[in-house]
Amino acid sequence: MVFKEGVEYVGINAFENCRNLEKIVWAKSIKEVGEYAFAGCSSLKKVKIPTSVERWGDKVFYKSGLEQVNIPASRTWWGYCVFAKCPELKKVVFEEGIEFREIIRDGRMMEFSGAWMFYDCKALEEVVFPKKMKMMPVGIFEECSALKKYRWPEDIEFEYWSPEEKNE
Repeated sequence: MVFKEGVEYVGINAFENCRNLEKIVWAKSIKEVGEYAFAGCSSLKKVKIPTSVERWGDKVFYKSGLEQVNIPASRTWWGYCVFAKCPELKKVVFEEGIEFREIIRDGRMMEFSGAWMFYDCKALEEVVFPKKMKMMPVGIFEECSALKKYRWPEDIEFEYWSPEEKNE
């Protein structure tokens, strides 16, 4: 799939379950990707996440065939479960400068970018974090039972994990 310049939005369910989709070439003009846009695309093994996208909907790559994901340095808004239940996903790399954001109203956190981002990715074995990461989204690696190689960021300021769950 090649997106031409000028396209700003990939719609909800746009390519859901397109089992023959193997590659995405993003236009720099794309600013938002809707919910389930590439969910169930089992032949999609690799995707270069563009920094031009400002908002990713919920479950964009849900149950897709991705094997590795590199999350670029940006302040992008990530919906929940963006890469959840990807059965072949083995490695995730967060680049230096990644920032997850929260929405606070009346002094209370209402939403958090990236919640349950990799939920139930059973094959996920390795996560590479940047040295500094301000926030860790809630449930980001919940139910990732194969996860065994990771090192927490040195200067994490806020997280939803109890100290007992840290693995050095």
